[in-house]
Parts: sequence; C-alpha cells; structure tokens
Amino acid sequence: MAVRLNMSEPLLVSHLNGGARKYKLFFIPKKRGGKRAIAQPSKEIKFLQRVFLSAVHLPTSNFVYSYKQGKNIFQNASLHKGNKYFLKLDFDNFFNSITPRIFWEQWKLAFPEQNYLNAVDKICLEQLLFWQPSAYKSDLVLSVGAPSSPAISNFCLLSFDNEIHSYCYQRGITFSRYADDLTFSTNEPNVLYEVLPFVQELLTQKFNGAIRLNPSKTVFTSKKHLCKVTGLIITPEGKISIGRNNKRYIKHLTFEYLQGRLEEEDVMKLKGFLSFAKSIEPSFIHSLQKKYSPVLLSKLGI
Repeated sequence: MAVRLNMSEPLLVSHLNGGARKYKLFFIPKKRGGKRAIAQPSKEIKFLQRVFLSAVHLPTSNFVYSYKQGKNIFQNASLHKGNKYFLKLDFDNFFNSITPRIFWEQWKLAFPEQNYLNAVDKICLEQLLFWQPSAYKSDLVLSVGAPSSPAISNFCLLSFDNEIHSYCYQRGITFSRYADDLTFSTNEPNVLYEVLPFVQELLTQKFNGAIRLNPSKTVFTSKKHLCKVTGLIITPEGKISIGRNNKRYIKHLTFEYLQGRLEEEDVMKLKGFLSFAKSIEPSFIHSLQKKYSPVLLSKLGI
C-alpha cells in the first residue's frame, strides 16, 4: 500500500494508528423494529480501505451473489426458481460477528505463500479494516458502513461457502448466499431438514460460535406457499416477480405522478422503483406502458 500511495511505510503506519476508533456512529431504524448501528469510517480511513481493496485481490466463492460486480439479487433468486422446496437461513448480526481471528484464519488458507506478514503488518491491517466499538475494550469487528466490509465478509466466508456448496452438490441441493441470507432449494422432499444441523455444526467448527444463525428467520417452505428469496418472489410457475405489494405501490405512485401530486423526493423514489422493476420483471413495465403510455414512463427514465 505504501508503494501504491507513494508514501513511506512509517508514515502509512502513523496514519493507520488508531484507525479502528476513527468512526462516526449513528443509527437507522430496522424494518422489523429496533435500530441498526452504522459505523462510518473517517474520510482518510475510507480512502485507505479502498486503496487496500484495489491493491489486494481477495478471492470469494462462486456461490455468493452479494457485493460482487455482475452479481445481483435477480441472479440469486433465479438459481432456485426451478425447485419446489426451500430452506432460508439468516446470519445474526453478520458484519459485527466477523473478527480479525476469522480474517486471519481465511488469509492463511487463501494466501499460504504470504504468511510472512509480521506483527506490525497485522496490527496495521486490523486497524485499517476493523472497527473498535468500545473505547474500553480492544475487541474489533467489521462495521456496517465501511466500504471494505462487504468484500472482507465475502472473503472471510470463502471456505465456509465452498464447503456448504460441496455438501449440497452431493445431495442435489442448490445453494447460494447473498450477504447474510442463505438459500437452499431442491425438488426432493424432506432433504432440506438435514441441511440445518450441518450448517450449524460447520459454523461451530469454522467460527467457534462467533457467526451464528438467527433462529427466528429460519424458514422451510415450498412453492405451494409464498416463496420469497432475497426480497423477490418465486411464483408457482417458476418466474421471478417483484411481488404484488410492490406492484400496487408503484401503480399508486405512478397515478399520483400523473395527477401532479408527487413531491420531488417521491418522484425520485418512483424512478428507483421503476428501474428496479424493469430489471426484475419487464412484463410489469410493459403493462404500465399500456396503461399510462410509454411517453409518461419515458419522462420517468423508463
């Protein structure tokens, strides 16, 4: 990094000193109640985190669809659309569960030839990539809010993701992960009941309880019921949909826009929804064009 920044190593170390405390903490409401802590690094640390990501290629599993160029929620859901039975799992407090110990364990596996990092190098990287939530404890975790956290999280779960896929492949199960959401699907009844204890055991083996499942979000379902994968609906016909509620809301906003009753903030929101719907379910956009005319939607960027 020092070479890339045209900076001496001692100067870079001085910039990284105490980096894990150079964060601004604020809170946003969660969908299901409560608040989510967002820890945003200083401009300097944020810049250095991006430099690190550009300098070091962190490998990730082929079976993760989050935070990767060319991967998205539509592709993630599409993997499962041909199957009948589903298991959905969710990590509890995902980013804040990932520690330097987990990072270095994966680093050893991914870069066996680069285990020459000395103690100072490791401390600097930890100060760069991790957040220290408490001034009174030295514990470090990934923050929700740092630009490097998504890539670091994918890297830390590389071997976990690959072992899960290997287990599933041998049993005819489709597996994918999107951030903290794990989705399993198959056409064989009852097979998925064996997956849950395997995942729990592997989490214990790999992370010694640091990363855990949220039991309240464990769902076994099938196409006979509403099946939602990373926010998208898989219909009984095996198609991907944005869902009825989203469609109703978009129709409502479009009508309000036609009547000239939308504030600028809501117009921007409508444009975002329309762009999202176009990427997931183009047929819905076609129905809107027939109802409201292509000219109207073109004014909204569609």
